[in-house]
Amino acid sequence: MLALLLACSAPRTSGPLPQDAYVWQRAWTPEVVQAVEASSFRGLAVLGAERTWGQPTAFVDLPALPAGSSLVLRASVPPDSLDPVPALLSDLRQLETLCPASLELDMDLPTSRLPDYADWLRRLQGELHTPLGVTALPTWVGEPGFEQLARQAEGLTLQVHWLNPYDLSRLLSPHAEARVEELARLRVPFRVALPTYGYQLQLDDQGRLSGVLAEQGSVRSGRTLEVMADPTEIAPLIVRWTQDRPAALESVIWFRLPTAQDRRVWPAQTLEAVSQGRVPQARAALELQQEGELWTLVLHNRGDAVLALPTLELDQPVALSDALGPYRWVSPTRLQPHL
Repeated sequence: MLALLLACSAPRTSGPLPQDAYVWQRAWTPEVVQAVEASSFRGLAVLGAERTWGQPTAFVDLPALPAGSSLVLRASVPPDSLDPVPALLSDLRQLETLCPASLELDMDLPTSRLPDYADWLRRLQGELHTPLGVTALPTWVGEPGFEQLARQAEGLTLQVHWLNPYDLSRLLSPHAEARVEELARLRVPFRVALPTYGYQLQLDDQGRLSGVLAEQGSVRSGRTLEVMADPTEIAPLIVRWTQDRPAALESVIWFRLPTAQDRRVWPAQTLEAVSQGRVPQARAALELQQEGELWTLVLHNRGDAVLALPTLELDQPVALSDALGPYRWVSPTRLQPHL
């Protein structure tokens, strides 16, 4: 019995986790370039192309890749009757010309097709010169065909973030830790992808999900809901895995790297705190500057978490006023934030 238990349990380890980040922008604006150049993560996984079946593959116009970067091909689910290997191979070979350290295939297949995926991966690897890994959904773990796929991959990323249409309040899978432990029993090295992002969700009259906006833009009419990855939920994960984790869990990767242009992602300071296992805090500080009859009010965030902007009330009316950033005057004594 003891021998059986030892055979079923995964080896454990502790200590700091290496950390990487995804760069998922379709256009490398100056803000993206700046964020990449300032990144202190061990490595970056860069979106290289997106394939939607029946359409030309959309390749991202990339500059020279930072050393050690991997490239990701994001592909939609291929039709049942189609052999996707020739088209995927063509895309991956084009990405391979950029000399990435590795390639990654991101394809959200239904679990019933996992045995096919392992075969596609084997055939692709036989034609490429660069290691090819895959991202895996948490619902795949333990399903028929997944173990074969996990052992075939030359790099495995377990994605534990998602948008569940039946629970729109969170982006981290409630089963994240359980799936990590379950996958570790295969004793296959892997990393875990954790969320830093958010969405603006469009809801129909019944409160059901009808649309999703990421990074930029906003809906000005109809019912909407802003949802963001919760730092207070994810920072303790880093602490627990630093103290004790399966040895097969080799690193974490953040989805996605913050940029100054990206509205729906943690600020860089928040990600830095969470990556160290600290729950970030916001600290509001109001600075008053007087020049004659003119007063300037400046609200600072001295902390490393996103600040929920307060409404400012003045004890006397204002004759002339202007508001910058996210604020507007709604009455002679009331300065209110707006989105």
